[in-house]
Amino acid sequence: MGEMHNVRFEPVGIHIEVDEDETVLTAAFRQGVMLMHGCKEGQCSACKSFLLDGDVDLDKYSTFALPDFEEAEGWTLLCRAHPMSDLEVELINYDEEILRSGLPLQTVQTRVTAIEELTSDIRRLVLSLVSPGEFVFHPGQYVDVRVPGSGDEHRSFSMASLPSNVGEVELMIKLYPDGHFSGLLADGSIAKGQELAITGPYGTFTLRESSQRPLLMIGGGAGMAPILSLLRQMELEENDRPATFGEKHHDTILDMTSGFGAEVIVDFVGEGGAIETGVDLLREAGSYFVIGYGENINVPTIDIISREINFVGNLVGSYNDLAELMSLTAQGKVTLHELVCARRGQRRDGRPRQRTAPGARHPHARRNRVAGRLHGQGPALQPRRATAAAGGGRRAGRHGEGDARP
Repeated sequence: MGEMHNVRFEPVGIHIEVDEDETVLTAAFRQGVMLMHGCKEGQCSACKSFLLDGDVDLDKYSTFALPDFEEAEGWTLLCRAHPMSDLEVELINYDEEILRSGLPLQTVQTRVTAIEELTSDIRRLVLSLVSPGEFVFHPGQYVDVRVPGSGDEHRSFSMASLPSNVGEVELMIKLYPDGHFSGLLADGSIAKGQELAITGPYGTFTLRESSQRPLLMIGGGAGMAPILSLLRQMELEENDRPATFGEKHHDTILDMTSGFGAEVIVDFVGEGGAIETGVDLLREAGSYFVIGYGENINVPTIDIISREINFVGNLVGSYNDLAELMSLTAQGKVTLHELVCARRGQRRDGRPRQRTAPGARHPHARRNRVAGRLHGQGPALQPRRATAAAGGGRRAGRHGEGDARP
């Protein structure tokens, strides 16, 4: 156990305690605070936030998720950040209702009780709870299933069952050639009686009780598992909220957009007919963001020109970042500022450690206090790792094998 630090999240005013040996995201999960997240491995930027005050030590991460210039400005990844002091963090992508409705993480020992072939490459896996005998989650969430014989390696799968299915959890799993987990399921290494450890619940793909807006659910293959869980919940609760799930996406989206079509399509699939369907759903001058890959874009150039369609390739996280920033800027909630930086010190991966600067003038920043004194006042202080920042933006932000997220 390392030293404990207090972490405060703005603008929601939530506090948690974090050990230096764990990441901020892990500590939040442990204490039932459901921060936005995706891969949990520093790859997707879903948990990207702005460090208003304090010092963090970052584990290894992808610079696609956190480019060097963003780190210099004060951005950080909560799934990689270990606190070296008390922290004040501005959440950029959050839903306060979901944030406060989180459930503490559990690690549960389970036993495989059923394996059913749903299609040639999708299996229904039913796990009975061994210890403890109860597992609480919200419909639409997912668990990490430890890969047998691999140490701490895991794969993520959404529950298709309901919490009311006492004593068991139902998963849908797509088989991949040489998949670390699904490969074991395919070759029979995972069979009835096999014990598996699961940890969760994770995920924010859940129903908001405060909203009655119509729901459009689109999923395929094993990605239907969380949707099935949500639809089962709505049936159980006799929820009359309008919900559409099926193949008639074109008519549904035209109805929802008064016949214009979608302004933006974000394609996480990139194959299996998704591109043709997506382009057909676009309105004139619409934008098609390609994130998934596997096939070619075959669209007549006359259609691209006459409909003024925009095709944009994106690394995961990039479009979400842009869309959230555009939205909040248009609402007047974000002002962009110039940024200046200076860094010193080292961190776990050998790169410079991250720290906010004295009196950083981010919109919500407060002056950092050391030994009860404001920086720049009183006796000279020891040199600190620093990042001077003024300004910021808003960020939004996915995860493992066999799971589908909106």
